[in-house]
Amino acid sequence: MPAPDPVDGFLPADPAPMELTPAQAFEVERHSRLLDEITDAKTLRNMAKLLLQSWYAQKAATAWVMRQGMRR
Repeated sequence: MPAPDPVDGFLPADPAPMELTPAQAFEVERHSRLLDEITDAKTLRNMAKLLLQSWYAQKAATAWVMRQGMRR
């Protein structure tokens, strides 16, 4: 298994993925099924770009929260 991607040098103590709530797991499954139905490459490419932007925005937000916690 590859090493987890650090967020501003922070690595969690337990690199195992966090468990999703049932509601989150449901939404992941729902969106996964919607993605499975898409056959247009341009639409998939645009969705992949949105996901990438969201992922990095979440990483930035996590890093900010971690820095706030370290200041206390």
